[in-house]
Amino acid sequence: MPIPWQKLFKMICAANTKKKLLIDNPLILAGWGASDESKYYRFVDHLKVANELEILPSVAKFLDSLEPKDFLVSK
Repeated sequence: MPIPWQKLFKMICAANTKKKLLIDNPLILAGWGASDESKYYRFVDHLKVANELEILPSVAKFLDSLEPKDFLVSK
């Protein structure tokens, strides 16, 4: 969902001060009309960037703290 995804995005951006990796914006706000498939791949890209920035454990902890209602689930 948009708010948790924005928090995740900010977490990743905050860790990106040295490597300056290109991180695509989350598909929220104007991007929310994108397909569920596009949202999925963008989210996976964010996880890949988090891994490259070596913050994946922190991201996993953040995701584990969320409620099921905080996730968009599709087929």
